[in-house]
Amino acid sequence: MDVGCGNGYETFSLYFILKSIYSDVQLIATDSNLAAISNASGIEVTGSEIPGWMEINKNFINTSGKQYKVKKEINDQIYFEFHDAKNLSADERKFHVIVARDLSLFMKESEYGSFIKDVAEHLVPGGVLIVGDSEVITSDAFIKMEEQGFSVLVKK
Repeated sequence: MDVGCGNGYETFSLYFILKSIYSDVQLIATDSNLAAISNASGIEVTGSEIPGWMEINKNFINTSGKQYKVKKEINDQIYFEFHDAKNLSADERKFHVIVARDLSLFMKESEYGSFIKDVAEHLVPGGVLIVGDSEVITSDAFIKMEEQGFSVLVKK
């Protein structure tokens, strides 16, 4: 799950990374910006914007000139939803990975604390939470594993 996915660029990057490791990948991506989430599944990029490791011919179709769009079979594995992160508790699904980078910038401290508690309830045991490197997680539900521009936490 990618919470606060905006226009979907990071969501597609996350998909390609996970797909290089796992054979079956499905992502839920949410944002409270209706315009961004509405356009996320149809993003088009120039070939120069696509890193080489993403394998242009395998993952993208050429739409015109130097413009590329993600292939339909990949797009079909990513579900973009209009959803406010502050209401994550309303969702009953469980996830193996939740990416929530820099959401603390858009929430009050008390809201962010509630959000992290909700995230812990939505991760399977051993599930991974990825947050921005400026975010401090004090919940004892997680073990901090790594930090390199972002923080990786594993649910106990």
